Amino acid sequence: DASLRAVPDLRNMRIRNEAPVALDRESPPRAYEIPVDLRLHTAAGTGRMRGWYRMRARTDGQGWEITSASLQPVLE
Repeated sequence: DASLRAVPDLRNMRIRNEAPVALDRESPPRAYEIPVDLRLHTAAGTGRMRGWYRMRARTDGQGWEITSASLQPVLE
């Protein structure tokens, strides 16, 4: 998140989520990792970041919460 906030003059961003991967063997799974690909447009040009975020079903049964995330710049 900090690396994304540090992008200077961010004008727009396109986010593409890939298919989620179950992190447990429960049926249905209670935790997933979702790969993401971000295309960033700035005054200096276009860049990319790739990473993932992990979601887990809330213990109170009231939806989902993001438990962790990772983003890394992609050199092209």
